Amino acid sequence: MLGLNSVITGDSGDELFAGYPFLFNLEPYEIDNWIKNIVKHWFFASKLLGESLGLKVFQPFLDERIVKLALEVPAEFKVVDRNGIKYGKWILREAFKNFLPAEVVWRSKYPVEAGSGSIKLSEILKVKPEEFDELSNLVKLGS
Repeated sequence: MLGLNSVITGDSGDELFAGYPFLFNLEPYEIDNWIKNIVKHWFFASKLLGESLGLKVFQPFLDERIVKLALEVPAEFKVVDRNGIKYGKWILREAFKNFLPAEVVWRSKYPVEAGSGSIKLSEILKVKPEEFDELSNLVKLGS
């Protein structure tokens, strides 16, 4: 598998540090409450998927010390308006701005399907978007 034996994921980074754009217009207490609630219910399949492929999977944001720290950081340090642009994960961006290129640190959030390419599934399977949506409603995924 491309000679790789391990991978590091960003699992829970968006959840812990308010990286999702839908959080940007909430009040700080609402963001904090959302984060506290999501931590109780989250599930990330990366470790199971990676290990099924023979990869060692590291999930640094799921380390209990990081989770505890993130829960103590107020929302005012997670979502910040700078020059008319709202940034989620602001405290992480600030922490890494001297270690990563600016285009990485300050990039916008893209849905997972954009970065993973899974949005192309409907094209690959030759299913129209309307059909894909209809079929998606028939398949119920749950825990």
